[in-house]
Amino acid sequence: MANVIEEGTPRIGYIYDGMKDTPAIPAQLFKRNSRVYLEVPFSPDSPEAAAWFASEPLMFPYAETNHRDLPSALDFLDSSGSIVLIGCHKAGTRHQLMSGIGTGRIAVDYAILGAYDARKYSKINGFRSEIEGLGEWMEIKSTKTSFERDDTKRIKAINIQLKSPPEIKISRVLNLTIRPSFSYGSGDRPDETKVSERMLVETHTQRAREWQEHLSLHIAIRDLVRVSSWRPLGFHAHQATSHKDSVTTIDGSTHGHTWHAVHSIRTLHHSDKRKSGNVDYLFRYSNIGKQGMDRWVRLHKEYSRAIDPLMSLLELRDASIETLVAQLGISLEALGFLVARHDGLSKEKAGRETFAQRLSRVSRDLPSLAPFNIDKWIEDASKAYNAVKHANRDLPDIDFLAQSYWKSLLIARIWIAKHVGASEDLLKKTLEHDRIRLLID
Repeated sequence: MANVIEEGTPRIGYIYDGMKDTPAIPAQLFKRNSRVYLEVPFSPDSPEAAAWFASEPLMFPYAETNHRDLPSALDFLDSSGSIVLIGCHKAGTRHQLMSGIGTGRIAVDYAILGAYDARKYSKINGFRSEIEGLGEWMEIKSTKTSFERDDTKRIKAINIQLKSPPEIKISRVLNLTIRPSFSYGSGDRPDETKVSERMLVETHTQRAREWQEHLSLHIAIRDLVRVSSWRPLGFHAHQATSHKDSVTTIDGSTHGHTWHAVHSIRTLHHSDKRKSGNVDYLFRYSNIGKQGMDRWVRLHKEYSRAIDPLMSLLELRDASIETLVAQLGISLEALGFLVARHDGLSKEKAGRETFAQRLSRVSRDLPSLAPFNIDKWIEDASKAYNAVKHANRDLPDIDFLAQSYWKSLLIARIWIAKHVGASEDLLKKTLEHDRIRLLID
């Protein structure tokens, strides 16, 4: 059996906490709703695991003498291979009071397939991601295709050349780089050959860093493509490496570092489910360059209070229009506050500005780009947001809320596009076909 984690296919094995006095503990590893869990049985005859879940001595008196906190990093091992589990925390306990027999559940943030010795992966040196649509948005390809035709113009041969373009260094922060790549090999069925292009987002440092430090930069790149396309583009895959875990041959010598596949709940693997090439992007890589991407990385961090709620709108697929208006209002309110602080206002003065004043700050450079009257939008957006937020106000009709939402969303995306370097001439052109623009009356 392959060393994979699949929904509906639990694995039975043992976990190790790295402590010499702790024996191997039986456990079941499984995935549910895209999250990895462990279920660990315990009893009076095997109190080690109970010591992790005992919240009160009266619940598990036999675990009191062995009490220790649940380690944040564990190793899992079964007949299919090893998995390092990082970010472990308690997620529930079931037990019988009389017998003392129970089961503890552990939720896992990161599962590193094929790695061993969790202590080496508490921090990592490198992280890689594949992001849906990144190659299309950057318009960089590793394949070149040419055709040979006969006298009747029918294709008699197709020549495919695989050659990756040079890597693109985006930012000095964790040496953020994008590496075009490709894969070639047998397909899923007999007599099938598969060629795939990939764009790897990579962060790599000599000094090991926290997982979230790496991941936040990868999320920033994903979010930039999301802003441009306004689609829920996600991550295809992740890999991680630790310089403490080198490849060692039988003669004892080391040969570089191993990259292992990673599964994480923190980056749910969405699928856009569309054909390539049918997205009208608001802007592309060629319009902003690596300088624009570097600017976005800094903006994504400094303006996270505004950008995070904006991007979460793409996850609210079944939300009501009132919920969407409220969430977008939170984003724009934070953006207006941050712009005011950037303009030199004190925290106190910026905090006292009204929602309408904040919208005015956000949109002050956009009148020539917005396909509607800015002043009327500020009035309508303020009315919609305040009506949704305050229960003592009457709600406008759904059409009014929807139009206010689409216009506000377009303003937020245009603001970002301008701040990463997209020109007004470009935006005037791309807005003609933008999917959000077309929803506005």
